[in-house]
Amino acid sequence: MHLGSTVTGPEPSLYLGGYDQTRVLGSVLVSPGGMGPVNLMDISTNVVSGHSPFSFPSSQAGPLAMNSAIGDKLTVGIGGCAPYISLPKSTCDNIARFLPVEYDSNPGLKFCFGAFFHLPVEQHPRDHRSVPFKHLNLTLDEPLASPPIPYVPCNPQDDFFVLGRAFLQDAFIGQNYEDTSLGGKEGGVFYVAQAPGPNISTSPNVVELGGGGLGVSASTSDQASTWVGHWTPLTADQAYNYTTLNSNTSSDGFNPGTIAGITIA
Repeated sequence: MHLGSTVTGPEPSLYLGGYDQTRVLGSVLVSPGGMGPVNLMDISTNVVSGHSPFSFPSSQAGPLAMNSAIGDKLTVGIGGCAPYISLPKSTCDNIARFLPVEYDSNPGLKFCFGAFFHLPVEQHPRDHRSVPFKHLNLTLDEPLASPPIPYVPCNPQDDFFVLGRAFLQDAFIGQNYEDTSLGGKEGGVFYVAQAPGPNISTSPNVVELGGGGLGVSASTSDQASTWVGHWTPLTADQAYNYTTLNSNTSSDGFNPGTIAGITIA
């Protein structure tokens, strides 16, 4: 399954007994048993096209690792029933150090001051899934807010952590209950892979899943190519102007210029 995006596309994809290979990019994380949970190792931001609007040159990791109380990983669920990316409040606060947002305790979300550029994150040495900020620049509308308020779907929680629909816009997930090759307690295997952006083939390449441990195979596309034409890389002057503006904001400000990357295991 790939949820897709109502803003940019592609449309949702769901198959029983198989999967659309055009929705699977790069390495595929395989876990024994039922769907999730997974270990969230860290969260990073990065720019792979154009100049960086951040004060750091190209990438930044650590919003999760900066919280010593969490340790070296955080167990999170993955599922479409939850709308947001729900993480410890301290982690959401660390993420917000790089973006123009402020916290509103009423709806429990991070609200943003500025617009986001949408540039993706490059592959991480571990299994890395990235979400362009284009998909994280959402809008809260009536009856919850009037006038509409843009927000980042990072939902602070105390004990319920999940990568919800905001994450699944850019992730492929799958479940094969007939494949017992990994000896999961519940039987079967669970797959998580990077999903593409809007530029994909309009003709699905449906592959049948079997029980012989063949697993899920990725297409030959990469995430960056599936976003060409749907982002605007920053020039050096634009990046400098934004960085200068952001340096004059409060410590709660957030740099609005890239993609969020989530490293899982």
